[in-house]
Amino acid sequence: HNDNSIADPEPFLRTNVEGTFRLLEAVRKHGIRYHHVSTDEVYGDLALDDPAKFTEETPYRPSSPYSSTKASSDMLVRAWTRTFGLRTTISNCSNNYGPYQHVEKFIPRSTAAARTSATGSTPRTTPLPSGTSSPWAGWGRPTSSAQMARRTTSPSCA
Repeated sequence: HNDNSIADPEPFLRTNVEGTFRLLEAVRKHGIRYHHVSTDEVYGDLALDDPAKFTEETPYRPSSPYSSTKASSDMLVRAWTRTFGLRTTISNCSNNYGPYQHVEKFIPRSTAAARTSATGSTPRTTPLPSGTSSPWAGWGRPTSSAQMARRTTSPSCA
């Protein structure tokens, strides 16, 4: 996403900022709970050998059009929660994946590369394995994020 957002930031503004606004207005109109899936990239960058870790208290330091639009969408959720009393939660996860994730991402790209060498053709979308085997440790399926959101006891984000 970062490279794509540098080449053309406008779709990220439309999707992450305007899209979040539209979702929040629908939530407000219908009085339903909303879980906003964000990214850890809103916190900025860490060197691979940096022992520091991001926490919920880490200040936002987005460093690309993509991460800045995600940070903007997070701020919209917080503002709508405070202003309009919406019931919301936000997760700033990393490494989510799903069965039809865009092929530019690491797991689908690796799977597609393996399939290309085996079959000679690259599928546009690549179904991915499920489960908790060790090669997938640290990667969370969207269902995991959704289950985490349902278990969240806080009625709103801070």
